[in-house]
Amino acid sequence: LIESKKIGKGASGINGGFCSPGWSLGKDCLSRQVGFETATSFYNISMEGLRWVRSFKGRNGFESMGIKAGTVALSLLKSEVDVRNDFLKSDLAFQKEYQFLSKKDLIDYVDSSAYQAGIFSRSGFSFNPLSFLMGLKNDIKLKRPQSVFEESTMGYFSESNDFCQIYLTNGYSIRAQKLVIATGGYGGYESGYLRTRWLPITTSILVTSPLSAEVKKIINPEYAFSDDRRAGNYFRLISNNRLLWGRGINAVKSPDREDSKKSAIKDIKKFFPNIGDMHPHGNLDFKFVWSGKMAYSKSMMPYVGRLTPRTYALTGFGGHGMNTAPAAAILLAEYLSGLSNRVSIFKKIPLKWNGGRIGPLAAEITYRLMIAKDSFNQRLLCITRK
Repeated sequence: LIESKKIGKGASGINGGFCSPGWSLGKDCLSRQVGFETATSFYNISMEGLRWVRSFKGRNGFESMGIKAGTVALSLLKSEVDVRNDFLKSDLAFQKEYQFLSKKDLIDYVDSSAYQAGIFSRSGFSFNPLSFLMGLKNDIKLKRPQSVFEESTMGYFSESNDFCQIYLTNGYSIRAQKLVIATGGYGGYESGYLRTRWLPITTSILVTSPLSAEVKKIINPEYAFSDDRRAGNYFRLISNNRLLWGRGINAVKSPDREDSKKSAIKDIKKFFPNIGDMHPHGNLDFKFVWSGKMAYSKSMMPYVGRLTPRTYALTGFGGHGMNTAPAAAILLAEYLSGLSNRVSIFKKIPLKWNGGRIGPLAAEITYRLMIAKDSFNQRLLCITRK
């Protein structure tokens, strides 16, 4: 494993520690693209990855992983009736791990007038992604010493009929039978053709200073939450009554620290106007502010599988990677080991061009339109309720 920085260096900046069923592209949309049966197979694969991550709970070296079972998808864009009807029409209604939450039910989870209803997932969970990665790295090093190389940046690689030659920027090179390019939003053109298939999209995560215990009456500390907007918020209470708040997607310009703070304060006050009063100094303050880049494909699905006779892709997990990335890695590992060809399902995901230099601008315009549409739908719902 060749890592350009430190393992887990971006874990806090681009990962809120949410692990839930499914992919970044919703099952209904995926069904329209690849058919219901294939979409169901993809869903089952995502569950396999979720179970794999959860299996580390309680293991030696993973004690600080901090798994908390239960995630809630909150609705801002649909009425309670519409959420219930959509839920009953979907196959989620037949799965015992899901439960519809009415607006009245939500009071046990979040105290906010903005959310209309929710879907509770018993199988989803939250955890500390950095602690998990540290445990995983140490576990691998114990089993296979000298197999993980940090601060080893790949400059470029070449491929012949017999092997791949990987050239590192520190002057070393590695000869390998096969090369798996497993990169996220920070991967560059050293990954060759694959870099033209996804875009680096920036998101931000902030953590407040400790709040008073009263915040637990507003946000249930046992669960993790997200809303149904494309650029929606995801949040949860972590240790010492601190609020972790994720927000925003940007394809062109990354927000600076102060812009992220101002936007987050505006977000939080909109949904939880009383939280600011729970800070010792009467104003919301953020102890940590991170921004990070995720790899997003145009199809909203990852690229996994063979690129050339000796190179393979494992990338594009932006927005929903904690269960899907390990699940896809398991399938690819099975193929490389000659155990199965389950990874062939990813051949149904086209390797779409990212638009080159105009790709980020096109993505930014698309996201802004999505945000405007979500905002309009939310206002329309408020007017309808009145």
